[in-house]
Amino acid sequence: MSETIRGALLAVDVGQLEAAYSVNMSVQQALARIVLPQAFSIALPSLANTLVSLIKETSLVFTISIVDLMARARIAGSRGYRFFEIYVVVSIIYWLLCTGVGRLLSMAEKRARRYERGMGA
Repeated sequence: MSETIRGALLAVDVGQLEAAYSVNMSVQQALARIVLPQAFSIALPSLANTLVSLIKETSLVFTISIVDLMARARIAGSRGYRFFEIYVVVSIIYWLLCTGVGRLLSMAEKRARRYERGMGA
């Protein structure tokens, strides 16, 4: 994650910072108003992918004996020996969760990039 953020900060053109200094902004103002919003919009897609991947990987913590959704499913399935139905429900929950988070993050990306259209002209 730190590499993603570092790369996003380095992707912001140095001229942006120089322009902020030319209008008498302090370093803190230039970072807060110019550099960080641009870096955030650059880093957001990668950070969003990391978050969705983290949600998907939570089912793996079950292998190290942490009670999560998959562990609860195994416990519930062992009561009535209906593992298949329980795992189908859990997979639907993971799918809905990942899809919902993905859509929210996609909307956040569009919102963060709404000012980029006019900058190329």
